[in-house]
Amino acid sequence: MHRKQIFNRTGEAAAVLPSLRTERFSGKTMAEEEPDDKLDRCARACSFSQRACDSCATWCSRELARGAHQLAELLTACRDCADLCFAAAQIITRHGGAVDLVSAACAEACQRCIRACEEHAGEDKSVARCLRKCHECEKACRTLSPPAFFPSSR
Repeated sequence: MHRKQIFNRTGEAAAVLPSLRTERFSGKTMAEEEPDDKLDRCARACSFSQRACDSCATWCSRELARGAHQLAELLTACRDCADLCFAAAQIITRHGGAVDLVSAACAEACQRCIRACEEHAGEDKSVARCLRKCHECEKACRTLSPPAFFPSSR
């Protein structure tokens, strides 16, 4: 590709960026959004949650190495949640046929991670961030899953 073509493509991409910013922060509630908006928002929430869970798991690992054995359950919950959030983000992004299944599983994993994080929320900022991102992800995933996937006890 020639230099002129590269600069033209870069300019085209730069021209699109402002319009993406206005779409991203449309101010619509989840109920008012188009289905693709819900999918995109959920995929982003899953991705953010996955990274927060990985960060929290890293902190837990370091603390476990120092003898904080009470963090073993949190470490497991964060790792499981991170893996499910990652899978959910991938499947939801490509609008796969298992969106309802993976979003239900992700919401449940987030709920379990939330319960584990609540016990240690004041111990590190990574735990507080994980807790916050899991709440956001769970809420977004529940908008994509039929109620039949969730236990009626909640």
